[in-house]
Amino acid sequence: MRNTAHYNTPEAREALARYERVTAATLYCVGYNFEGKLYVNFLRELRPEWCYVASNSKGELVLKMYINKLQAAALRNKGGVEQGKALNDSNNGDAFERWFFEHYKLGDWNRNSVPFYERGDAELFGEQVQIKFMNATICKLSTLNRKG
Repeated sequence: MRNTAHYNTPEAREALARYERVTAATLYCVGYNFEGKLYVNFLRELRPEWCYVASNSKGELVLKMYINKLQAAALRNKGGVEQGKALNDSNNGDAFERWFFEHYKLGDWNRNSVPFYERGDAELFGEQVQIKFMNATICKLSTLNRKG
């Protein structure tokens, strides 16, 4: 099925700006598959052109991100570090978080239930880090409405 999401809309930009105001993270680790390999970039902010608003499986509005092939190539050219074979798991977001914890020797990975506005997914380099893979849900809009 073709992706019909509308990226970088005023609604998505507003949601992303609100998210970045309330998140506890000061750094993002963004992972993406490109040409059969896994790449990683550390960024200070997520890019609005990756973001869109959609409904999740429960019908809730969520802010999502998707990095397409052209954007992945640009990221790779702006400091993306190859980290081996591309992820091909039924849940690449969880697989990427597991990889992150193993790669940076942060101990055993467990699915984190701490809200993004309290802390990041991990602490690295003395900073709170949100770990996002190329097709991630960032947050529910209802959470943003409550928090900021």
